[in-house]
Amino acid sequence: FLGELGLTGEVRRVAQIELRAREAKRLGIQALAVPAAQAKELSGEVRGVEIIPIARAGELSARVG
Repeated sequence: FLGELGLTGEVRRVAQIELRAREAKRLGIQALAVPAAQAKELSGEVRGVEIIPIARAGELSARVG
């Protein structure tokens, strides 16, 4: 998961998401949940890594659990 959780469950944008995603790929991570507002920024950045856009924390728990 790359993002910041707000107190009401919203997933907020984070700085340098491209750099963070590339590092996650280097470490062997195959899927990343990211803020929906930033998902398009990563479309070409991390080939081979599934990008899962998340707007609210409940969406993440539904995908994982």
